Amino acid sequence: MKKILIAVPYHERKKYCLDQLYRSINNLSTTTKKAGFEVEVLVRHDLNEFGAPDNVKKQREFFRQQVLVNDHDYLFFHGADTIPPADAIVKMINSGYGILSGVYWQRGENKAMNAIAWFGNDPDEKNIKMQDQFNNHSQIRVDGFGLDCVLISRSVLEQISWFDWPVNDDDYPFCDKATELGFELFIDTSIQCQHWDTPKSYSYNAKFFIH
Repeated sequence: MKKILIAVPYHERKKYCLDQLYRSINNLSTTTKKAGFEVEVLVRHDLNEFGAPDNVKKQREFFRQQVLVNDHDYLFFHGADTIPPADAIVKMINSGYGILSGVYWQRGENKAMNAIAWFGNDPDEKNIKMQDQFNNHSQIRVDGFGLDCVLISRSVLEQISWFDWPVNDDDYPFCDKATELGFELFIDTSIQCQHWDTPKSYSYNAKFFIH
């Protein structure tokens, strides 16, 4: 039986979406267990500010170590304000990819028709372009994505630590290191998440780097 750790880095700033988060975790866990997988959920409350030295990396590395120590097969990162479909984990595991992300959406926008991506190797180069293909519900190879709805296999986690890079960042350096080691990164555009901005609103703009 495959074991999955659903990991949620949490900070007090995200308390406005706690109700949505708990419902999402319950739905994900229930659906994944029904599919025959073993599920553990770990929500880590972080009392420090996000900008504290190495804090972001420490959060991610803590969850990675839990997977390795407790013999999980997969790590699923669930953003505190990001709500995936209930069948997201099952679809990701069945895809067979070592690293697969859903489409989670940038807050503060309202463009449900198309996803937005930025191009280039520099994560600060946000050359935004509308892409009709992202609505085709397909799996697309990309250069990187955020870590709020992503399944990572144990074989990947055994080779990559969040302390492999000097900056206090988590998503782009991880994707860059994975690519350097020969892992391919994919998004599944059929796994489209809500990304909550306020207690009453969420938005639809995807966050990933197209390959």
